[in-house]
Amino acid sequence: MLDRDNRYTGIIRPATSLKLLIHKEVKKKPLSSSVDWSNYATVKAELRKFYSTEQKGMCAYCRMDIEYDGKHDDLEHIIHKDHQYLWMLEPRNLVLSCKTCNTSKHTKYSLKAGYRLITAFPYDTNHYRILHPQLDPYENNIRTIDNYFVQAVSPKGFMTILICDLWRPHLAIKKAKLDKIDNHGVVKRAVHRMNDLSLPKWERKNLRKLIKDVIAKRPL
Repeated sequence: MLDRDNRYTGIIRPATSLKLLIHKEVKKKPLSSSVDWSNYATVKAELRKFYSTEQKGMCAYCRMDIEYDGKHDDLEHIIHKDHQYLWMLEPRNLVLSCKTCNTSKHTKYSLKAGYRLITAFPYDTNHYRILHPQLDPYENNIRTIDNYFVQAVSPKGFMTILICDLWRPHLAIKKAKLDKIDNHGVVKRAVHRMNDLSLPKWERKNLRKLIKDVIAKRPL
């Protein structure tokens, strides 16, 4: 059984070593809106290389290996660039994420309501309503159960699971395949998990939905 949780622990380090390169690029091509993101190919390539090593090739949210297809931009803005374009090259605002987590998170707010209009980049973890991969230890917010299911251990963990859709059936199935477990095995483990009477109502509901979706073999 592959222990994905221990491939990296703690928090992701920011690419502060690239600040000089970023400064030079922005000086040549000043930021004016979120669409400027496409202007920084050199910087993005270096950022991608740094975070790929730092994260051991895994998504910052679901912790599965990122499958780069050459089309999807796996550089993820923790605070979406449409909300504050001036932070789109801030190393503290960047990690790598898989296409599914990135698409699910999209433009949803990462900051708590009271901090969405601030003008200085928020380095305080208390300003965020989701897990900030560079400020919050993953294991303090999200725990993996039976290697295939996630459980929130903090309000931030719960919000991250919700926003990134970490209960999606495809994710559990993908994890199981790495251990050579078929869909039936996923359902069996989910049913066993539901026997835990201490489970919160929302987790029980998600397990039921996951079981239903896996059995129905919906397109994933």
